[in-house]
Amino acid sequence: MTIRPLNVNSMTELNSIRYALMQEREAKKQLEHLVEAKTLELYELNRALTDTNCVLEQRIDCRTYELQKNLLQQKLLADISCSLNLLENFDAQISDALQKMGEHAELDRIYIFETNLKEKNVVNKFAWSIPNAEIDTERFGHAIRNAMSCCEKLSSGERISVGSMSDMSQPYADIFTQQGVKSILIIPLFVRNTYYGFIGFDTCFKYKDWEESEVHLLQTVSNLIAHAYEREITKQELIQARDEAQAAAANKTQFLSTMSHEIRTPMNAVIGLSHLLMQDDPKSEQIGNLKTLKFASQNLLSLINDVLDINKIDAGKIRFEHIEFNLDTLIAGIEHSFVITANKKNIQLNVSKQADVPTKLIGDPTRLTQVLTNLIGNAIKFTNEGSVNLNIQTTGNTNKDSIQLQFEVSDTGIGIAADKLRTIFEPFGQAGLETTRKFGGTGLGLSISQKLIKLQNSRIKVKSTPDEGTSFTFELLFGKRKTIQQISKAPPAPTTKTNLRGLRVLLVEDTNLNVTVATQFLKKWGVTTDVAENGQIAVQQVQVQQYDLILMDLQMPVMDGFEAAKAIRQLGTQYTEIPIIALTASAEMQIREKVYQVDMNDYITKPFNPQKLYATIQKHTSI
Repeated sequence: MTIRPLNVNSMTELNSIRYALMQEREAKKQLEHLVEAKTLELYELNRALTDTNCVLEQRIDCRTYELQKNLLQQKLLADISCSLNLLENFDAQISDALQKMGEHAELDRIYIFETNLKEKNVVNKFAWSIPNAEIDTERFGHAIRNAMSCCEKLSSGERISVGSMSDMSQPYADIFTQQGVKSILIIPLFVRNTYYGFIGFDTCFKYKDWEESEVHLLQTVSNLIAHAYEREITKQELIQARDEAQAAAANKTQFLSTMSHEIRTPMNAVIGLSHLLMQDDPKSEQIGNLKTLKFASQNLLSLINDVLDINKIDAGKIRFEHIEFNLDTLIAGIEHSFVITANKKNIQLNVSKQADVPTKLIGDPTRLTQVLTNLIGNAIKFTNEGSVNLNIQTTGNTNKDSIQLQFEVSDTGIGIAADKLRTIFEPFGQAGLETTRKFGGTGLGLSISQKLIKLQNSRIKVKSTPDEGTSFTFELLFGKRKTIQQISKAPPAPTTKTNLRGLRVLLVEDTNLNVTVATQFLKKWGVTTDVAENGQIAVQQVQVQQYDLILMDLQMPVMDGFEAAKAIRQLGTQYTEIPIIALTASAEMQIREKVYQVDMNDYITKPFNPQKLYATIQKHTSI
């Protein structure tokens, strides 16, 4: 093989190739270094990003945990607050709150002790614990009594927070350690700004560091429990005040009822005997004294009735009738009862009624009479010259079934000062002591009248000018149609003996004065009267003697009138037809209802009006 020598051009080309290859290798090596450097740089960046991401994830997890924890705490507080605010069962709801708090905070025991620093007394009220961590409250209470200075420290508002009993000073560390306590938090309870006791939280199986957020939560729960205590104490105080008020009202009612009966019994004799003496042709010089006696006794009876009315109104026992009555007859009766008094004072008593005011109305004539009598009586009392006027007119508020009337009682009397107008409707309130001394009276009439009108959805308005006169005005709604059968009043019975002559009546009464008065009237009317001093004797007598009617007192020893009436009705068919009329010193509505519940036929209130007694006997007997 023949080797040809390279020429110059060939060598140049070869060198060029070699140089190019060398440059290529150098460039490749630089590129590899650059890639390696960039790769390392990217790795460091990636590691930094990974570390940052881990930190962010940790922060997010931590924040999420905090938010979840706060959410659970807020929910817990809402549940406990809602439960404690209900206070339907105080003990059960406090116990439930302690359980929820203990389970949430992973505690072993919670307890509430009420303390009395002066008496150095400690009483456990509530306790909760997990299984195997039950608290011996008696021993615990005894231990706390030995650590009373702790309670004194708490009374200043300071909390006790101990993560380990080794951190607590002696002898308290030993006292709590003996009770199995490892870590404890004690928060004072203040009720109505006064130290009341404390609530303790502890662990007995592990040590616990009391974090500030946890202490804040437990403090908030403690405050909720303290507020619950306040509400429960207030509730019990209100219940006690209500019970005391109800007891006082019941005692007041019982006292007034008893006093009414006790006062009416002698009053029955006084008024009855004054009637009898007036009918026995008294001497001319005795007539004045008898009239004075009769007037004074009737005034006393009116006062008793006023006091009882106030009591019934306050007790909510007033009931209004809804019967048909004649307005003209009612007004005429009122006018007749005052005309003599007005004439004696030279006062003109004027009554006027608008032409479109109907004669027949449906309402309560008794209460209307009572109000008008009070207003007219006051007007005459406080008027020395001039007139007293009663004006009745329609108000325009009328339809086919009802009509509203306005009643105005005006006078030309002494008038009332402007600063006294609001007090005249108060019980026992008058324009002043001078008025009371000069004109007398108790000041009950206007108070009763205003309350009666208010109970009928209206009110009495007053206008007055001192030394010129006073005007009282009120409006009432009455029915126009006859919806309830009219109860007609029996005409006054004559005092002759003919209509009742021949009747045999059993008077059941234990008071000699009442027996004397009643038998004298019955004797005048020709009635044969037997007397039984109590209900038991009455039941025996009706079985041996036939009676046309029985007058039955209600309050008697041995057997009262209610029991006697019931026993008589149970004797057999023939005894169900005997009219039994109750003689009662009580005007209470429930007494009247009870009279009819035991099948009595009617009742007469003591002191009885002779004409009323006569008419009632006549109504229930056939001659």
